[in-house]
Amino acid sequence: MPLFWRKPAQAGTPALPPPDQAFLLREIVDGIPDPAAILDGRGQISAANAALGNLFSRKQCEGRTLLELSRSAELADAAARALGGPVRAQIRLPSSDTAVQASISPVSGGSAILVLRMSCARPWPRSPARWRPSSAAA
Repeated sequence: MPLFWRKPAQAGTPALPPPDQAFLLREIVDGIPDPAAILDGRGQISAANAALGNLFSRKQCEGRTLLELSRSAELADAAARALGGPVRAQIRLPSSDTAVQASISPVSGGSAILVLRMSCARPWPRSPARWRPSSAAA
């Protein structure tokens, strides 16, 4: 027994109009918990989530380039390369002295999506030149 009844949609007519691509990309970026953005073909940020603004201490990221935000030429170069295919790179951001794993992939319309993950890679503390077992163990 059905819990609700509805009229079947006529063949060939969508139930809802197709959403705008820019709207969909903004929804995707807002749903990513890591710092993320959509880059247009000129390398400017067309949509960014709050985590990206927090990383770079900016309320407004849209309209800026990655070089302006991060002061990292390496990140800007990776974004330019990503328009030709996916790019992954570990990059140190001079603006915040933070190491991030950058994943940048092209999407339709000549744009790219950027996701930054904080890197856990820290140098291990130096160990003593020699390890001497305690005399109690002997």
